[in-house]
Amino acid sequence: MTTETAPAVKFQRWLTAGGLVALLPAWLFSMLLMLIDASDPEDGATGGYYTAGMWSLGASALVGVVALCLPSEPMGRKEWMRVAFSGAQWVLLLGAPLLVAAD
Repeated sequence: MTTETAPAVKFQRWLTAGGLVALLPAWLFSMLLMLIDASDPEDGATGGYYTAGMWSLGASALVGVVALCLPSEPMGRKEWMRVAFSGAQWVLLLGAPLLVAAD
């Protein structure tokens, strides 16, 4: 590993690990939104957006684990993969409560 890529790889790994830690608060917030929706006197039923939000959290965990398992050596032209996996993890993580709220 060269000295130019070492800090970037370390930061990306910490960012990905932070995304895995942030799964619990996102799941709790999604559950809270689901319970608020369930107590609504008009509808009270969960729909497809709730299911999509929960699948989004699961996919975020999977993508985060894959991002952590990528090698720390420079991957040449495939260096963008680590950044793409970490970004996808955060998009899925932050999108889950939004999907549940849209239900």
